[in-house]
Amino acid sequence: MAQENLTQESAASDLALIREMMEAGKRRVAFNGTHLIIWGGVLMVGFFAQFLAVVGRLPDTVLGIWGPVLAVGWGLEFFLFRGKAGPSEKNLPILAHATSWLAVGLGTMIYFGISLAFGTFEPKAITLISTALIGSAFFVTAAMTGVKWLNVVTAGWWGLMAYVAHQATFDAEMLLVMAVATGLLLSLPGFLMRRLAPAGE
Repeated sequence: MAQENLTQESAASDLALIREMMEAGKRRVAFNGTHLIIWGGVLMVGFFAQFLAVVGRLPDTVLGIWGPVLAVGWGLEFFLFRGKAGPSEKNLPILAHATSWLAVGLGTMIYFGISLAFGTFEPKAITLISTALIGSAFFVTAAMTGVKWLNVVTAGWWGLMAYVAHQATFDAEMLLVMAVATGLLLSLPGFLMRRLAPAGE
């Protein structure tokens, strides 16, 4: 009987720990919602500017458009979030969430930098890479934090990836589609994620 009680207490303790970790993950997701708002807005502007370049309204240089866009994004991150990062706790949901979004940034930027350097940049390729990675990041975040509605966002990004993959060409209109997608599937979820923050944060 004593052993059974001990086992039940251990299971209850483990369950409480898991719930505590998931709640901490939700708080980090809420904090990072602001990052998504920023990048959704910045990328929306970038895609619209790229569309204007393709149709001849702006100089058509990939680096000339995306260099300033990325600089603005990282600049906003630096000035708004200096010293405001959450605690570096050893929490699996937080670690999975942070690592998955780091993979989005690194994977996309590695392709972007190397393809520009060697003259092999393809808009369709980077779109497929980024939509797959962003969808995966939302999928991991939903699974590790229990914020189930993020799976809808995952489906949106992977659906967009499938749509781009089946297109024979990547035309100017796809840039407008990406501009809308970053607003609906990055900034809007960011605003909703901010609502997970405890009152007063």
